[in-house]
Amino acid sequence: DGETVYVGNERLSTELAGQGAVLTTAAAFAGVFERFRGEGKTAVLVSAARRQIDGRDVVAPLGMIAIADRVRPEARAALAALLDAGVRHM
Repeated sequence: DGETVYVGNERLSTELAGQGAVLTTAAAFAGVFERFRGEGKTAVLVSAARRQIDGRDVVAPLGMIAIADRVRPEARAALAALLDAGVRHM
C-alpha cells in the first residue's frame, strides 16, 4: 500500500535520524540492542514511516528480530585447514 518499511541494525536508526527522520519510541529499543548484543545476537529493528511532519518521515518501530549464528562442530577443523593453507587474515 505504498508504506515505507525500514529493516536494519542500530546503525540504520542512527542514519535515519541523521537524515532528519523523527524516530518515535526508538529509545525504548536501545536496551534491547544491548541485551541481544550481550547474548551474541544481532538485533534488527523493523520500523515503518507512518506519516510526515514538516516534510520529515515519522518512523515508528514495529518490532525487533534477533539473529544468532551457531558455531558448527566442523568450524574448528575448517579454520585449522585455512591456517594450514596459509590464510592469515579472516
